[in-house]
Amino acid sequence: MNGTRKTTVVLAIVLGVLVAATGVFVTLYLIERSATAEVDGQVAVTERELAGARDRLSTVRSNMDKLADEERDLVDAGDALRACAEPTGDALRAGRTGDDPALAAAVDQMLLHCTR
Repeated sequence: MNGTRKTTVVLAIVLGVLVAATGVFVTLYLIERSATAEVDGQVAVTERELAGARDRLSTVRSNMDKLADEERDLVDAGDALRACAEPTGDALRAGRTGDDPALAAAVDQMLLHCTR
């Protein structure tokens, strides 16, 4: 029986080591599972923030396009006003000096460039 008892003790020790190892692995698994859940939560938050940033970027780009269109409109309006201002100034100068042919030419240019 001494050999059987030795075998039982050895098997009990091996069983104890296996139970302890199982406990360690279960603990490590639960820790990793918890860490994975935390990282998944952080990823979800980051994805929501990224979606919000994309929405804001889309809005900013849309506003930039609108502002670029308005800038083109204003530049065109400024060009039209400058084209009208020069013959108007010529007409005023010709009117002050009494130069009727220059006044007539300036008025013709005003009619050509100064549209409503």
